Amino acid sequence: MKVLLIAFPPPGYKRGDPYLLPIGLMYISAALKKSGHLVECINFHHSNRPVDEVLRNLSMRKEFDFVGVGGMSYQYTMLKEAISKIRAVFPRARILVGGNIVTCMPEKVMPGLNADFGIVGEGDISTVELLECLEKKRDPRQVRGICIRDANSDEVVVTPPREGVDLDELPFPDYEGFEFGTYLDMVTPTTNPSYESFLEAPRPALLTASRSCPFLCSFCYHPPGQKYRQRSVESCFRELDFLIEKFGINHVSLNDEVLFTANNRDRINAFCAGFKARNLTFSCQTMVHAVDREILKTMHDAGCLQISYGVENVSETILKSMRKPITRAQIENALSLTYDCGIDIQANIIVGDPAETWDSFMENVIWWLQNRKYCIALIPLGVYPNSQVYLKAKEIGIIRDEIAFISSLAEHQSDLNVTSMSSSELRRIKRIADELQTTYAHYPGILESVEKCPGKDEYGRVFYSLSAYCTHCGEKNRYEKLYFFPTAEEKPLDYMYFISCRHCRRRYRIPNPAIVLSPGWNKRMYLTHYPTKPRRSIPSRIYAELKRFTKRIRKRNIVGKRSR
Repeated sequence: MKVLLIAFPPPGYKRGDPYLLPIGLMYISAALKKSGHLVECINFHHSNRPVDEVLRNLSMRKEFDFVGVGGMSYQYTMLKEAISKIRAVFPRARILVGGNIVTCMPEKVMPGLNADFGIVGEGDISTVELLECLEKKRDPRQVRGICIRDANSDEVVVTPPREGVDLDELPFPDYEGFEFGTYLDMVTPTTNPSYESFLEAPRPALLTASRSCPFLCSFCYHPPGQKYRQRSVESCFRELDFLIEKFGINHVSLNDEVLFTANNRDRINAFCAGFKARNLTFSCQTMVHAVDREILKTMHDAGCLQISYGVENVSETILKSMRKPITRAQIENALSLTYDCGIDIQANIIVGDPAETWDSFMENVIWWLQNRKYCIALIPLGVYPNSQVYLKAKEIGIIRDEIAFISSLAEHQSDLNVTSMSSSELRRIKRIADELQTTYAHYPGILESVEKCPGKDEYGRVFYSLSAYCTHCGEKNRYEKLYFFPTAEEKPLDYMYFISCRHCRRRYRIPNPAIVLSPGWNKRMYLTHYPTKPRRSIPSRIYAELKRFTKRIRKRNIVGKRSR
């Protein structure tokens, strides 16, 4: 069959902006090509032409039996519009949609999306079997892991789920089809936080070494199913060797919810040996109770730049509510060891869990203020379809219209109150968390110089070069041709950008480069980001901690020579 697979960018995307590789579609394309289907791919992230125009021109030259798209639950509105455009241009093609948006609630979304078939769960095998079934004119309801919409009645039939696939048996993602080389050419040192400015010229690969997760956190949902499966280390490095030879990659972002567990240390040791032998840097995700000093030192020596930990909270009550099998002591131990070993940390503190109270919020905020060096983000709870939090919200009537809910997810995913607090109380703690996160999150680095690079690149991007001293180790860093997203020209005076030290591998913040170069700018304008007196609306316990913090900050010579 002739198949067209399309990766659509989000609303407001501009060519050259950072984006996540459509790894799911890349796996589907590889599986279809391996089965002998004729597959064409369009990655609209690389196109500066309107979607309608590209599709219309393509329809004049080619016809397709199937058109495939996919997306997350918050992309419902975008996909609905995209499918409408596809229908208008390719009226005879059947439309297949996959991703979390279908897996989480197929009966609800399929009529609105107006797609013919949907993939529920992993699509590598289900898609191939569906096309084979239709090609041979058999009943598609015998295919596991799909849903079928009746065009006349809008009735949706969901077939039994498919068991988790063996990851070692899957072909590598279709890198060429989705223009991976172009993606790499677009990457800059500030494209992704996992290697943000660590590398002068990053060429990162996104590697899937496992699917699903061994844990069942209340706020999370696993589209690949509940069975956690790991791909063999040998299979992973066969793919990486191909990417090194074909595309010259030098960094690996491991796309796993959990790369290794506490009872599987041999796995991370094998990965570290492979990365070190190939001179690749890497970043990954794991749990705080899976690491110790020995493992972290091995990871650091092998080139680990960043570990993303599933922290989410330090209140024992909230951790229990979230169904997280960790303790505050384990969190503090892992963060301290990781920091000492010179590996950057990514983690979140979630505000607004169903068990949240004023006391639990204060416990987290005071801990956060005293541990700012770890660069942990304060974020509101996101309520995602089919998570335990979502199902509970639906059960008690907080969510009544599911389609209306997912239609507004992109803008309002954190607006629900699933706590026992009043709406005004919850808004207050979210407002405090937002102010702390945007204003007091991290110490600023000492910015010595900023220069705007001449001209723009082929994507219209403006670059800056700068020198800055790291907050953590005090060493000087020189950065050439950094692209700041959102663009520095678009952001206000008080916007702060993360940047990463190439000596100690930790992040710090710098002011908006466009503002620094503007007429009349001086360091006092920068210091207004850290008020001498925090707003009195902030609770007294937080206020006292912030006064100590701002007093230290204002003693620093932020721009110019380093303070002695």
